[in-house]
Amino acid sequence: MDISNAPLECKFRSYKFGDDKGKLLADNAKAECMRNIERKKDGRGQEASLEAYNFWKDHSQMTAAKRSSSKTVNCVPNGFGGMRCN
Repeated sequence: MDISNAPLECKFRSYKFGDDKGKLLADNAKAECMRNIERKKDGRGQEASLEAYNFWKDHSQMTAAKRSSSKTVNCVPNGFGGMRCN
């Protein structure tokens, strides 16, 4: 199975540069997605697997949460009753 030509619904990515675990999980989810498409085409009614997708999704969500919580916002009064943040 050639996963390099995966359809759009089978494209997963890792967001952080150097996130080897994220890349591996994305590759596994892509391969699983392609197998699910093949299973659907063969018409034998096999249930789709979502195990690799769920591992990728969990990792992706944790990575995104860490990335957003690590940002520091500095706010100061703007003199007009509001705040200016950067």
